Amino acid sequence: NGIYEAINMGKDQWVEEFKMARADGSYASLYNRAYILHNEYHIPHRILGSFIDLSDLKDTQEKLQETNSHLLPVIEDLDNFVYTGSHDLKAPIHNIEALLRELRIELAPAEADAEGVQQIIAMMDGAVERFKRTIGSLTEITKLQNDNTPETTSVDLAEVVQEVVMDLD
Repeated sequence: NGIYEAINMGKDQWVEEFKMARADGSYASLYNRAYILHNEYHIPHRILGSFIDLSDLKDTQEKLQETNSHLLPVIEDLDNFVYTGSHDLKAPIHNIEALLRELRIELAPAEADAEGVQQIIAMMDGAVERFKRTIGSLTEITKLQNDNTPETTSVDLAEVVQEVVMDLD
């Protein structure tokens, strides 16, 4: 069908993608690209072309689409978990921070200066700060992923294959 249309329209080439039945009853996805050669009277007299079996590529593409459709809810659940978890952890860490401030106030100067007490309090302050940074980083990562997720676009596979074949030619 594509060849007759190309000849009748005066084109020098045609490209099409179609399915063809195999001997075992399964179908193959084929890509066909051909050139129409004309004689000195500009009458089509020969066709030079090729067929490429895209079945594996099509199957892989379908599997990827299925995988993506299964992964999207998992990714959304993970984002919700990270957001909820980081939000829920903020209250306890703020409580620990407040308790450390109270401990400093309640310690007598002699106890506060006791060997190791200042070092332990400094280590606790450092742990609280690292924990707060971790929570902030988790929240920021989730926010960045949601804000910068590139939009997916459909691609005309036949056109991409055609461009690759043309590059190879």
